[in-house]
Amino acid sequence: LPILTLPAAPPSLRSTLSFAAVAAAPIAAQDSQALLRQGQSLYQAEQFYGALEAWQQALPQLQGDPDRQAITLTLIALAQTELGDWAAAAQSLQQSEGLWRTLPAGASQQFIAAKYWMAQGNLAITQGDAAQAYAAYQSAEAAYHQAADPAGLLQSRLNQVKALRLQGLGTQAFADIQTWLPEVQALPADRLKAVARSE
Repeated sequence: LPILTLPAAPPSLRSTLSFAAVAAAPIAAQDSQALLRQGQSLYQAEQFYGALEAWQQALPQLQGDPDRQAITLTLIALAQTELGDWAAAAQSLQQSEGLWRTLPAGASQQFIAAKYWMAQGNLAITQGDAAQAYAAYQSAEAAYHQAADPAGLLQSRLNQVKALRLQGLGTQAFADIQTWLPEVQALPADRLKAVARSE
């Protein structure tokens, strides 16, 4: 089954929570920041081996920073999923969950949790378990709502629709779209909104 991917959100819709917002990087961690950015660029260019390598190199530098460790482990899991290493992806996600669940409650924790749940959903889709993916994307939606992240919220809802369709539940998918379509229509006109409307 194809992996659910969405186009990168334009700057107007990108999350207001960035890596920097989750945890400010000390001067000594500039190398890890560069590696995280490099991995993100490589991942967006679908160079998954390079992205995985960059993120794995950054991880040891993040000791004592559980926020960024959790996000980085989730990113590693995304790359491992794309590369078909499902067991390693599941292990990376388990480590990420062990970290973010210990963080103080708040928008940062919910943002990290949402990324985790999206990665869980992608892994489940890749493994052919659309029902489990749907449940993970629902958890991501709830976390994105708590984090006040409209782009992530929309992305999680789009992935839920795709998971429902993979289960042959097109009627439910259509009903779900109708409930949140007014929110989509209120967003600025851009590529992500166009994708949402095409669903």
